[in-house]
Amino acid sequence: MKNRYSDIQSKYNEAEWQMLRGHNLQDLVNNCKINLEAWNDAFQCYNYQIVFRVLSNLLAETSSKLDEKTELKKAMNFKKAIEQFTKINPMHIKSNNGEKDRIDKASLEVINDYLYDYELMIRDFREIHGFSSPLKEDDEGL
Repeated sequence: MKNRYSDIQSKYNEAEWQMLRGHNLQDLVNNCKINLEAWNDAFQCYNYQIVFRVLSNLLAETSSKLDEKTELKKAMNFKKAIEQFTKINPMHIKSNNGEKDRIDKASLEVINDYLYDYELMIRDFREIHGFSSPLKEDDEGL
């Protein structure tokens, strides 16, 4: 029995949707990086947590194309290192006397560096494996 949809050409290109989704997620990352330590009412967590989760989502979307022994292992080890660091070294230190939480500047600096490196690694993987929009042949970049 023939599938009645098998001869129908899709109006949509999945690669274009993936690029658009990646672009939208990257916009969210960029907006949250403006103030990593701020509480985000819309997501009910801190901006650095949003950045980490969104980057992890981008990694998950890319993971099927990564070499398991090198690229994926590197990415997963880096992801685990960030999770462990933020668990042991929270950026926000709760006050016992009802005052506003204090920010641990040393933790903030390390988390910022970790997220920067994590983002660069994921961007490289996405570019290498075709998840970003290619430059035109005559385009020399910015």
